[in-house]
Amino acid sequence: DVILGRYELIEKLGSGAMGMVFQCKDRISGEIYALKMVPPELSRDDEIMAQIKENYALIHNLKFPSIASVDFLEQDQYGAYYLIMEFASGVNLSRWLRKKRQQEQFGFRHYR
Repeated sequence: DVILGRYELIEKLGSGAMGMVFQCKDRISGEIYALKMVPPELSRDDEIMAQIKENYALIHNLKFPSIASVDFLEQDQYGAYYLIMEFASGVNLSRWLRKKRQQEQFGFRHYR
């Protein structure tokens, strides 16, 4: 599948209340991104979309080594919204937390 005429979906990374997230490749630049599909029920709610756009404006300019950048907020011809974000490979936060809790439960401590 290709989203917005340029983002080729590679694989689903996860999903939650704020939408599904896919790894994708930009067909124009060749860059790999994370693409979050805002759920249709949120995309159609003007108040929620105003909040999402306000949050996007705030975090778009946030640059920090430990935070993935949110590069674009785009809308397709059907009114659906997509967040195009920096793709960070590795273990997702929920999996990392689950592993950490298991280690602590069994008395293992790993310090870095």
